[in-house]
Amino acid sequence: IALDKLCGIRKSLDGRDYDASVPAFRGIQEAYILSRLGDNGLSLRAGKFEAFSGMEGMDGPENPCVSRGLLFSFALPHTYTGALLAYSERQLKAGVGFVNGWNAFVDTNDTQSLLLTLGASLSENADLSASYLNGPETANLDRSTLDVVVSFKMSSSTDIDVEYTSSTQETGGADDEWSGFGVQAFIRSSEDFSVGL
Repeated sequence: IALDKLCGIRKSLDGRDYDASVPAFRGIQEAYILSRLGDNGLSLRAGKFEAFSGMEGMDGPENPCVSRGLLFSFALPHTYTGALLAYSERQLKAGVGFVNGWNAFVDTNDTQSLLLTLGASLSENADLSASYLNGPETANLDRSTLDVVVSFKMSSSTDIDVEYTSSTQETGGADDEWSGFGVQAFIRSSEDFSVGL
């Protein structure tokens, strides 16, 4: 077993509080250990880490758009706390894990949520990433979320990302559903300048 990465404690770059459940951990974006499990493509990530859903990340400098999309802001989790066993090879990445739910550092019930991830190269110019999360958020609320992103490399200077997300939650008799669709284009005019639309 080789220790690949010790993230340490990384605070949010944009100042947002992604986990307010424990006052001592407010503003801490990630704190996890990532370890390879031999030379077979398996790895284990454990701790608090950024969610694998969506076409946007938490750190502003990693996003080509100045503002955040509605799917990132309202329809998807930002962090997970738990463990993920992942397999990776050149054109395929897959993972299965158990986490506390959406943005929850501390488990609020006795059951973990199931997390499934998939990343695949569809062609030389198209990549797929998908995540599925299912489980109880609280004692009376079960939530299921599917997010799929397909990234297209249209030219050497233009990329287009297309995202679809769908969620359902059951709250003791009442069911809620939401879904969303997003498209972002990234145009690079040089190595130092790009525009996100």
